[in-house]
Amino acid sequence: MEMLQLGDHGPEVSKIRELLVRLGLLPDPGSSVEPHDRFDHECERAVREFQEQRGLVIDGLVGPSTLAALHRAVTRESDRRGPAEATSPADRTRPHTPISDLKAMAGVATDDGDDVEVTVFAPPSAVPGNDFLVQALLHAPDEDDLAHALALEADHEATRRGHSALSLPLPDRAPLTLTLSMPGMEIDDPAPELIWKEGKAAAVQFGVDVPIDFPSNSVRGTVTVFWAGIPIGTVKWKQSVTQTPTNSSVVPVDGVAHRYRRAFISYESTDRDRVLHRVQMLRLITDMKYFQDVLVLKPGERWQNRLYEEIPQCDLFLIFWSQAAKDSEWVKKEAEEALRVADDDTVENAPVIIPVIIEKPVPAPWPELSHLHFYDDLVAHMES
Repeated sequence: MEMLQLGDHGPEVSKIRELLVRLGLLPDPGSSVEPHDRFDHECERAVREFQEQRGLVIDGLVGPSTLAALHRAVTRESDRRGPAEATSPADRTRPHTPISDLKAMAGVATDDGDDVEVTVFAPPSAVPGNDFLVQALLHAPDEDDLAHALALEADHEATRRGHSALSLPLPDRAPLTLTLSMPGMEIDDPAPELIWKEGKAAAVQFGVDVPIDFPSNSVRGTVTVFWAGIPIGTVKWKQSVTQTPTNSSVVPVDGVAHRYRRAFISYESTDRDRVLHRVQMLRLITDMKYFQDVLVLKPGERWQNRLYEEIPQCDLFLIFWSQAAKDSEWVKKEAEEALRVADDDTVENAPVIIPVIIEKPVPAPWPELSHLHFYDDLVAHMES
């Protein structure tokens, strides 16, 4: 949905006003013949009051997060009052917006969806100067053997490297994007897309080239799954790099399978309004919390208050990327701290670092972030 604000009008505004009436934040128009499809100052005041009550960003705008919160509040209020008093006389004569329509306006699935797991397959080792295949299989929880069989069809060296359950059920035809990060290696398509079809296993394949001068060591691979631009699961593993192929057994390590719970928001203060809008969208689809103080202090003040020490407590680090962010000394300091924590194997649930593009053309990243995929599709999803 588009962001609704002061001065807008039309049927979507009428639906918003109806929800506010049902919550007692706007007077019931009753049988008035006056049009009630205007986002006027009275409506803006009611929206701000609701946002303050619910702990949302108080901006007087109705985006997906505020709309979803309105819907939940109306549902809870109806449940609390019971069927005998759930509607007023005016409610019984005024057509109501179906719940499914409200969810569709917010871009939220109208059914529970499927429990889905993702398993990553790759060869036991990679060789400098050669390429190899990384495969991510999405499948039902009881289809591990099927996933392995499908991976072996594409690559007889495929070995299970990591596994996780996605943090949200997927509805039929959910749009997904999977990204692969392997620092220092070249990936042919680092962010392919697929449509989840109910009950049908699906594969995404990444071709990876190993530079001829790549040292014999190991590199961390990270596959992240996005639904409508929202990260919902990550699998990490260590990919061995040797001068000669090896068929030694690999002990699979389960990937990071938890729902992202806490995000650190890194941005330049001049971008605050654009950042707040996108943070609301994150809260719509997930129950993710973010470090509120980061959104009310300037970057320099965040460091004076040692708020960067919160980074190890977060499992997601979102860097909102613009030219202003690139030029910011403080945003770079926060990113460097996140990179340090992410590379520390002793930190449990180290943050996954995801850049969020908020302007185009996209400024070139710092060398330290060059291995990350700057996922501009996230902007398209959030703004649609």
